[in-house]
Amino acid sequence: MEEDISKSVSVRGFPNVEGEELENLKDKLQIYFQSAKESRGGDVDHLELVEPGRMKIQFVEGEAATNVLSRPYHQINVFGKVYPLEVQPYRPAPTKPTQPHDAGQPGYPVGSNEQIYK
Repeated sequence: MEEDISKSVSVRGFPNVEGEELENLKDKLQIYFQSAKESRGGDVDHLELVEPGRMKIQFVEGEAATNVLSRPYHQINVFGKVYPLEVQPYRPAPTKPTQPHDAGQPGYPVGSNEQIYK
């Protein structure tokens, strides 16, 4: 199944936490982004920490993502502090190549050892 990134946004600006604090942060983010009044969002399908400091929020409907992106400023009050959030269209991280990094580069021969050392 192919991912529909039009329903997702990327969020940065929240504190870097782990364990129970991360779960609490996810709950706060979900509540915030489900509120049409607060964020212009809608029903959240799921949240995923894609890398430290970057959360993917996927909405049930693509319109919610569009509406969230149309709002110029987002913030969340969590752990006794207000954090301004940077919200952008979600883009997955590039995939890593399957062959070794140096293969095919100048100075790194490609082929069997028999061909290389003739």
